[in-house]
Amino acid sequence: MRDQLYGEKSDGYYANPRHDVLSRIDITQFGRVLDLGGGNGATSRFLIDSGMADSSLIIDPYSTLDSGNGIEVMKEDLGSDGLFDKLQADGKQFDTVLLLDVAEHLTDPWSVVANARKVHKSGGSIVVSVPNARYVKVLMPLVLFGRFDYQTRGPMDRTHIRWFTRDTISELVQGAGYTVSSIVGKLPDKGKPLTSMTFGALRRFCEVQYIIHAKNVI
Repeated sequence: MRDQLYGEKSDGYYANPRHDVLSRIDITQFGRVLDLGGGNGATSRFLIDSGMADSSLIIDPYSTLDSGNGIEVMKEDLGSDGLFDKLQADGKQFDTVLLLDVAEHLTDPWSVVANARKVHKSGGSIVVSVPNARYVKVLMPLVLFGRFDYQTRGPMDRTHIRWFTRDTISELVQGAGYTVSSIVGKLPDKGKPLTSMTFGALRRFCEVQYIIHAKNVI
């Protein structure tokens, strides 16, 4: 069933570089990238072509991309037994780990983030982005009408099986041994008036996404 749901995604779901995330983190050089759930490589391709990354390994069971031009592709599930141990045994080491709107799709994102540290260089960065479970468009139908209706994309995407708030995604990253450098909430234009009128008191209900930049401090 999950394969069928992902197969129904439009081509654009996998095709766009994540400028919305990259513009909100303080990284100029990504070095060797481990792009977990990186789809068809749009973000990795952008980073390499712009000179911000040297190479990238994409691990994504649904990728239709072939390896080449600085990108290696492994079409495996991120929860596969021994996946990161094998990478470690092969001597793989990465400067930057990307997990961009992927954690919410994983059965055990806690283990995936923790295992990624096995192949993450000391001092390297991890960038994680997730939709906000407290977002007003998620909460209002639930609280007022008892509705939790899934959609084909967005915060209520029906392929999401995990939900996070600002605090719980921070706890996931820190629990894996990383040190959080920054957490940025993405505030849509429609949420700015309410945030302003309440002097920021309701900002966390208006933020649609969180972007965490953390360091692998060993």
